Amino acid sequence: MEFSPERNIESPPEKILEIGAGFRPIVDYLKKSGVNMGFSVISDMSAKAMLKENNLNDSEKVPRVIAKAYNLPFRDGEFKYILARNFFGNSGMEVGKVQGNSQPSPLHGIFPELAKEHLKKLFSELARVLSLHGEIVIMDSYTPDVAKRLFIEYADTYEDLFTLSQEPEFLSNDDVMKAMDMLPVPGEMYALRKKTTI
Repeated sequence: MEFSPERNIESPPEKILEIGAGFRPIVDYLKKSGVNMGFSVISDMSAKAMLKENNLNDSEKVPRVIAKAYNLPFRDGEFKYILARNFFGNSGMEVGKVQGNSQPSPLHGIFPELAKEHLKKLFSELARVLSLHGEIVIMDSYTPDVAKRLFIEYADTYEDLFTLSQEPEFLSNDDVMKAMDMLPVPGEMYALRKKTTI
């Protein structure tokens, strides 16, 4: 796996989307810790997760959208950044569940072709809603080994659209550790940067 050179940015992003946010969106924790999150939107396919009340005051609350990450109800190029915490380590779970398998991970060779089809659709949709020079920030604390293997074994599903980087332009490990406080710290952080020519 080759990583592009590390880069940092000084200005906050214009618009951020968190995918697969679940019951504990990282955006909420980052905002509470003082990180400038610009205008943020949280999404998850679970209605229960998106309708859950949070303990933020009205000025801190973030819009929540019920949506699958491979079929997002947003305009082309709408977001500068997409946050994905503990998402890619589990991205193959739904593929296996559809097939009724008790071990639903494509990384263990169960349905590799179905996994490829699923991931190509996912990455294509994420690239669509990202703006020029946009970035997917990947944080994985529960299954970092699974997420890492996904990016190695399924590189052909995203390499036409993104460049993999070892460090995100937006958010540092320190930012996330401070924000998460009692949550698990990120075991791995990566970024997928949208290519300028697709």
